[in-house]
Parts: sequence; structure tokens; C-alpha cells
Amino acid sequence: MNRKILKYSISLFSLFSMVSLFASYVLSTAKNTTNLLSHQLNYVAGEAVDIQFSVEDNGIYELLVQSSYSTVFLKEESSNKKVYFNLPEFITTKKGSVNYTLYYKGVAKNKGSVVIDSAADKAPIVEAYLGPTSITAGGRDYGMITVMPADIFDNPLEDSTQLAIKYQFLNTVKTDSSLLNNFMVWKNIYSDEKSGRILVSAKESINSSKEFTLDVFPAQAEDFKLYENRKHNYADGNQVVEFYTSEIKDKFGNTISDGRIVDFVIQNDKGDRINTIGKTMNGIARGFIVHPEEQSTWYATAYIPEMAESNSIELSFLAAVKDFDIHFSDNNREIKVGPITSFMGQLIPDGAIITLSLYREGKLIDRFFKYTYNGETDFEFLEDFYADGIYQITLQGLGVKKEIEKHELK
Repeated sequence: MNRKILKYSISLFSLFSMVSLFASYVLSTAKNTTNLLSHQLNYVAGEAVDIQFSVEDNGIYELLVQSSYSTVFLKEESSNKKVYFNLPEFITTKKGSVNYTLYYKGVAKNKGSVVIDSAADKAPIVEAYLGPTSITAGGRDYGMITVMPADIFDNPLEDSTQLAIKYQFLNTVKTDSSLLNNFMVWKNIYSDEKSGRILVSAKESINSSKEFTLDVFPAQAEDFKLYENRKHNYADGNQVVEFYTSEIKDKFGNTISDGRIVDFVIQNDKGDRINTIGKTMNGIARGFIVHPEEQSTWYATAYIPEMAESNSIELSFLAAVKDFDIHFSDNNREIKVGPITSFMGQLIPDGAIITLSLYREGKLIDRFFKYTYNGETDFEFLEDFYADGIYQITLQGLGVKKEIEKHELK
């Protein structure tokens, strides 16, 4: 019985305590009613944002401020039953919604929000990008300009803000108007059939972007003509053949850019191939190759790899040297070749190669290469290296070949 009475007493005490606490809370809330005195809901970035409340109790109030940029707690002491908060600049200069909650002694008393809009009327910055900055002529290739205007605090401007995109090529200036969508505007700038330079810029109502340059290069080269120039048609191994192209253009008549590599490929009547390269200047490429050293016929073609090629031309070279003398001395161990004369009876230029091949019983023993000087050269067979006996010798150079079937070294 006593236990039941004790349990009943505890229950009544608990109920009384809960009722007392609830009454105290209601009383406390009633005594700390707050009202918002600042009713402005929209601000421009950079504008001071002041939030003021009327309160019934003076004391320290806290304002929790939340934005996409930051979250901060502000503390102010009320005066004359009013409390005043000035939001910090790093929040008021950023576009977006700002939510706030007023606290007094840890209890939320009031809450609300304001909206900060971009400062479009304060000399906005027109930030723009262009790429690629090089395209080809013909009307199919293009560069894209992307514009993202912002206010002086780097907030994007509102959608539907009007922008003008201007571009100039040769004697034509065009302007296209576009509305911001998702904070940006973009436009493709297509090439013309002519090569040149397009100037591009963007303008908001107040400010403009910087000037951009879009270079329009010639399109793929078309086939071209090949020509040659030489002082004479003798195979002297000294003079130079100049190969040069016609002015190389694309299909729209644009002269191709300077520096384009042209490969000049030559094949002779023996099937040997040689080549040289040249780079275009004002659409014309030049390549140079020394004359052959023996009578020959060349077939030359020029190529721009994987793009264009020229016609094939034929060049014939006459023998500049028809024969040369050989002199033996020192028991046939020294051989002197020359003097060698060219097509006008003049000595051949220095540096012509004469090859001597030495055989014994049909087996190659040694091979020598000598350069001519003053139209002559010589070969020597030392006793320490070449024993006495019968050898076979072949001398070859400048298209002339001489064979000695029996050459006795003593």
C-alpha cells in the first residue's frame, strides 16, 4: 500500500514539473517577442544590407547568416529594445540568397531571407574566350567565342541580358545580338572562302571585351606545276639544278601559307632515288640538287605529303668527262689518274671521287676512294701490304670505267 502511494506521489510531482517548465517556456517566449523592422528583400551586390529587429529584452543577440559563399554568426547588443545587424561585405558582394536566423540566449526568435542581385549597372566586366584561334578557309571551319559577363564583384549577370558580338573580316563588319542563357553566350564564327584575319569582340550595354584575333589560313593545297633551272646539261657533279614550283594555291584561290614543306623526289634511269626539300615563300617552294657525275636521266616530281603533287619532268644530263689517262710508276705500285678535263677542256672541279677496286684471282682485295685536286689523284700500293704478283684493277669515276686485267706489282 505504501509503495502505491509513493509511486502515485512521484507521478504527480513529475507532471507538476513538466507543467511548470512549459509555463516558464511560454512566459519566456512571450517576454522575448521580436519583430523585423527592415522589410527590404532585394539588394544589389555591393549595397549595404542592414537587418533590424524590435525586441522586448535588451541583451546580446546573435544572427546566424547563411549564404552560398559563407556562414557566419554576428553578435550585437540591443539598445532601446532594438537590435541592428550590418552584414559583412564578403557576403553582400556575392549574388544569391542570404538566409538569417535571430537567436537570443540560444533560442531562435526570428528568421528570414534577402536576395542579392548582380550589380549590372556598375561597369560590368565582359569576360570572353575565343578558340581555336586558327581555322582554315572555305566556310566549314570555325572558331567559337564564349562570353561570360560579370559585375565588378565577379557575379554573373542575369539571364536574358543582351550582348552584342561583333566581328570584322576584310571590308565587312557584322553584329549579332544574343541573350544570356545560364550566365553565358556563345557563337561560332565561320571562315570565309578567303584567307585573312577576323577580329572579334563582345559588348554589353556599358563595357566591351578585349579584341580577339581569329586567323583564317588557306585550305588544303591543290596540285601544282614543277619547273627546273640549270646552267648547263652536263653531268659534271658540280653545278646545281634548281627545282621550283608554280604558286601553290588552295581550291579557293588562296596562296598557301609560308613555310609549307615541299618534297622534291628524283629517280634516275638506274632506279636510284634522291630527294631534297624546300619551304614555300609566297606560295613557291625551291629545292636544289647537285648535277650527277655521270651521264644520266632524271625524272622529278614534287609533293606536299598527303595533300598535293606536281607533274613529273624529265632532265637529261650529258657526260662531262668521256675519258681520262692513267700513268704507272715505281714498279707499278703508284698509279696517277689525270689530268681529267671536262666538256670544254677545262680541269674538273676539285673533289670529284675516283674509286679504285683491287682484285686478285677474281677476289676483291681492297677498295680505295680518292678525291681529285687540280684534276688529278693518285693511288699507292705499299710492299708491306700488297705482295708482288698479278692483280686486276678497276678505276671508276665521273661516268668513266677503266679495267686493267693484268697489273703486275713488283
